[in-house]
Amino acid sequence: MNNGQKTVFRHSVVYVITYDVFAEKFKSYKSDKKVYGVMVTKKLGGAVVRNLIKRRLRVALGNVDFKNYAVVLVARKPAVDVRINVIVRDIASLFNGKEYVLQKT
Repeated sequence: MNNGQKTVFRHSVVYVITYDVFAEKFKSYKSDKKVYGVMVTKKLGGAVVRNLIKRRLRVALGNVDFKNYAVVLVARKPAVDVRINVIVRDIASLFNGKEYVLQKT
């Protein structure tokens, strides 16, 4: 991932790339909406559990302004047991009201 960054939390892995890079790769996508994806595998549980985790991750993203970035959240096994306030706090800490800065790796 040349133009992006990965951050690992206990409950999820967050991939972030700039919106410009996203728009370059997906030229047909033109929207002012937030661009994000949420992935939850069947390893984490049945449909009810997976939908609960997806809802929690979407709520965490809803509390953050990341309109200049494309974000992908991949749930990990501990996401089943983690409280939503922990997920919201961790995701918000990435952006914490300031411009998110991608670090060169």
